[in-house]
Amino acid sequence: MTPSNIQLRPLVDESDYTVLEAIHLQSQTVDQVDPHSAREAVLTVDVLKRFYPFDSTVNSPNLQIAMRDGQVVGYVQVLWGWREITGVYVFLHQGYVSPQWRGQGIGRRLLQWAHERIYALAAEKNITGPKTFASNVSSTERACARLVEHAGYRIMHTLTDMAAAPIGVKPVRPLPAACQLAQPAPEHLHSIYMTWKAAYGTNALSTPPSESDERNFITEHFEHPCYDPSLCSLAVADGQVVGVVLAQIRRGAGMIDEVCVHPDWQRRGIAEALLQNSLNQLAARNMAQARLYTDAENAAGARTLYERTGFREVKQHYFYRKPLDEA
Repeated sequence: MTPSNIQLRPLVDESDYTVLEAIHLQSQTVDQVDPHSAREAVLTVDVLKRFYPFDSTVNSPNLQIAMRDGQVVGYVQVLWGWREITGVYVFLHQGYVSPQWRGQGIGRRLLQWAHERIYALAAEKNITGPKTFASNVSSTERACARLVEHAGYRIMHTLTDMAAAPIGVKPVRPLPAACQLAQPAPEHLHSIYMTWKAAYGTNALSTPPSESDERNFITEHFEHPCYDPSLCSLAVADGQVVGVVLAQIRRGAGMIDEVCVHPDWQRRGIAEALLQNSLNQLAARNMAQARLYTDAENAAGARTLYERTGFREVKQHYFYRKPLDEA
């Protein structure tokens, strides 16, 4: 039963970001949040401002802060929605409760609000076809996993969070004769995006190529404050990018953000060569470890590739889903 003395309110002003940061700092030890992970992090004020922008004109309708006995005890956010290539429209939400307030129905109240808000958004946007709630939970966030599983969510996809520590420095195997090793330049960006889309085109979680999707991809990777082209590796054939490894240094670790090869060029050793080149660059910057995540199921052999280059699993991350018509 959800207690009745929980009040929900939106962001009041930017000072609330400090309150939200405190919830994550309090949860770090209990939930075993890995500060060097490529998949998760302790959310600071600066990160929260990027994730959850405050808009005083609309009262931030997709975020609610939970209050009990005059104290902030948690918050929930409906982040965004998208349609996958399967035709399913996904509504992602995430909620957090301070450890000392868990087990008192607060998480259930936040989940209830997320469901109500998503139903409203689906109606406002006239989203047709199959629709699903979604929430992402790591294997060490046990309280959150119990909450969503009790609500009928099921794991539909699992990622493995991997670390190479120390980074193994090795000679880079030669690329195919038609390929040249390169670093990203402005003229490569569209070709990088198209190779990325082609490489993941059959993945059920993928989205169709679009102008807005390409803009988001470029912003995320090439306009990030940590972007450094010297850490990235491309295979270029006849002026087209056919293989990509994108890497950055963030939070004191080397982050491998993308590894992909165009389907026409796969199984020729390109991914391993590019990955090792970027790992060598990270080691030259005195990085103690490199991090990445990939499909745990190893359907395309990515996990085997990463283990061959020195990566080992640290934890797993689960994509939970529940169709809207089951709520």
